[in-house]
Amino acid sequence: MQDVQMQIITATDTVAEVGPLAKIVNGFSQVHGKLVDAGISSISEWEPLAQFVAVDEFKRVGAYLEEFNWTEYLQFLTDWAGDALRDDDVPPDRGGERRDPGDRGGPLPG
Repeated sequence: MQDVQMQIITATDTVAEVGPLAKIVNGFSQVHGKLVDAGISSISEWEPLAQFVAVDEFKRVGAYLEEFNWTEYLQFLTDWAGDALRDDDVPPDRGGERRDPGDRGGPLPG
């Protein structure tokens, strides 16, 4: 992933430097992406993400208000990563169409 120069606009200033919290989010996102790309089959493989998270205080509240602690969230991520199909992992009966991992039937648009 390349560094992208961006302008951050606040109520009082415009700056070209990334703040400390944005650096943490960017780091988390990069590590997460590398782990998913490599393939995840167990909770322990998510260990590199712990450097970005207060794991003892972690609580994720989902779209349906379900709550996960860190260990439960790692299981959720493991299940999610195992279900996601990559572009080169298309079942033969799909005729080579790319598939949206969240959609259990149709091809990706466009």
